[in-house]
Amino acid sequence: MINRDFDFASTSNGDLILSILLHRDNLYCAVIDDQNVMLSHQSFTNVSFSDEVVCEAILRQPIFDTIYSKVKVSVLCGKYFFLPDRQPLIRDHVDSLSYKEVYIDKLAGHEVYNHFGLSSHQVNIIDRLSQKATKASKPYSLHHIANILSCYHIHEKENVIHVHFEPSELHIYGQRNGQFLGYRCVEATSVEDTLYFIMAFYDLFGFDRTQDLMTLSGWLEPKSPMFMNIYGYIAKVKWFDDATCTIFSEADEANKSHYYFAHFANKLCAL
Repeated sequence: MINRDFDFASTSNGDLILSILLHRDNLYCAVIDDQNVMLSHQSFTNVSFSDEVVCEAILRQPIFDTIYSKVKVSVLCGKYFFLPDRQPLIRDHVDSLSYKEVYIDKLAGHEVYNHFGLSSHQVNIIDRLSQKATKASKPYSLHHIANILSCYHIHEKENVIHVHFEPSELHIYGQRNGQFLGYRCVEATSVEDTLYFIMAFYDLFGFDRTQDLMTLSGWLEPKSPMFMNIYGYIAKVKWFDDATCTIFSEADEANKSHYYFAHFANKLCAL
């Protein structure tokens, strides 16, 4: 198993950005410099955000002692709803957003609004981490991963199918001729479940398994059974491979940039 965590942040004197990926019960933090080099990554897993002792322990971690030029948060959890306009009272009508802090995210380049919710405990920990880690007048930006994917692919006019792997879940994004088609976040741990959801996405939006190119990113190994099975059904597959996004040279060579796509995209996208 790859150790996703490392720390070389002390080697930089330049401006640093803290990228935070917020999951249902996980928190992943990365330090990226102004040249898009990832210097540090730290994982907090199986977190009970309502437990004050746990939150205090996270706040005391050295990664939050640095003052960052920006803190950028990407949300990869919870219910979400895409609508053609803003509906600020949506939580009054949707049970899954009841008792949530509701955010409304306009997808970059599209007339589509993503409504999603966070618990008060999740909001609390992000507020506290950001207030400690930056002196900026606006402590942090917060966007859903669907918007990060939309922003990353905003200039692409060809068909886009991007499948991003996080532990136990898939994030699938699609657009055609520069227009947003759909996004799905599903729990999937087996090869069978993963193939089912990918094939269903292709079929739902009319993508061609022999012609349309799929981009893969996240925690998936190039020679794993999961990848080999995907490649058996999808003719054209590529990995996220942006030469401008790199891992610090002294980090373990096993840490590949495609593992950390969500952090790099979170940092790059001007949202």
